[in-house]
Order: sequence, then C-alpha cells, then structure tokens
Amino acid sequence: MRNLDGYRNLLITILGVIIFLSAGIFAMLLLPSQEDSANIIKVSEKISSPDTAPAVKIPEPEKPKPDWYIYVTGEVENPGYYKISADARVFHAIEAAGGFTKKADQTSINMAEFLVDGISIHVKAIEKNKKEKAPQRQVTNMNIVKLPRVQTAPVQLKETKNNSSGLVDVNAATEKELEQLNGVGPVIAKRIVDYRNTHGKFSNPEDLIKVKGIGSAKLEKMRPQILIR
Repeated sequence: MRNLDGYRNLLITILGVIIFLSAGIFAMLLLPSQEDSANIIKVSEKISSPDTAPAVKIPEPEKPKPDWYIYVTGEVENPGYYKISADARVFHAIEAAGGFTKKADQTSINMAEFLVDGISIHVKAIEKNKKEKAPQRQVTNMNIVKLPRVQTAPVQLKETKNNSSGLVDVNAATEKELEQLNGVGPVIAKRIVDYRNTHGKFSNPEDLIKVKGIGSAKLEKMRPQILIR
C-alpha cells in the first residue's frame, strides 16, 4: 500500500510539472515579442496625437518668363524695337509694328515662325517685274577669218505698211488700213490701235483675240490678211 501511494504521489508530481511547463510555453506563444511591443507603442503614439497631419508637397509656382525684345524693319507701318512675350510668333511682331504697308511683300517672311530674343525681322518690298536683258555674246578674235570686202550695188528697199499681196501689218497700219481686214470695221480698228498703243506690238496673230470684239471665228477670217513684223 505504501508503494502504491508513493507511485501515485510521484505521478501527480510529474503531471503537475508537465502542466506547469505547458502553461508557460503557451503563455510565451501568446505574448508579443519586444519588437512587436515597440511597434504597438509607436502606433499608439501616432493615434494619440491627431494634430500631426501627413506632409503634403505643394508645387512651387512657375517663374514668369522674361520679356523679349525684337527689331522690325522694312515695309511695316511703324518700324522699330518692340517688347514681346517669350512664346510670340512673327505675326505678333508684325501686328506690334502696325501691320504691313501697301508695298510689302508678305510672302517674304514666315508669319507662323517662332521668335527668339534679339531677332531682327525685315519685310521686303514687292519687286517690280524687270525685263532681263539677254546676255550679250562676247566675241573674241580667235578663229575669226577676215574676208575681202565685195562691192555690191545698193539695193533700194521701199518700206510699205501694206505690201502688194494685200496683207495688213497690224503693228503699223492705221485705223483706215486695218478696216481692210475681213470683219473689221471702224470700231474694232480703233480698238486694235488703242490696244497696240497701250500694250505694245502684237507678237503673233493669236494676240488679236485679246482685243475686245475679236473672237476665234473672226480671227480665222482675218488670218490670211494678217502680217506681223
């Protein structure tokens, strides 16, 4: 009996130790670690101070662009120096100078082009149509053979506005002589003379169509009698 009581007490003691150790291990698992405790304290501090708001980055205002100065010359109403904004174009400069003059060649500049600081804009004048003279051929003494002069009898040429063949020189004939052309009366004859005096000589018969009252059909009737020289 004593042995049984001894074993019973021993078992109870062992079970008590096991239960104690199990309780300790379980408690350790449930309790937070030191790092977790520190994080919990930090969070609680943040919650306890509602006055601290998250920082918001405010964009800095853009600095205003400096003004530019340009120089406008040529065929504008008011040439000179002008202050413009940095994003201006050529047409802004022309407007600042009062616009084009009547002599301005507006195609000489690009109105949509961007400007730069200190630029000079020059508006050209419309060039008058000038007849370019054909370059004269220069003749040198090389490869030139002098031939003996031959005496010939002078030929007398009689200049006539209208030759014997019945042709009418439309560049020299009078109004009366022009009336000899088929379908041409005093009115059209006068118009031919007026057109010739204003625009110069006719280069070919087709130029007569430019005279009021002469069409293609009338020109064909006149063509056999027309002389151009």
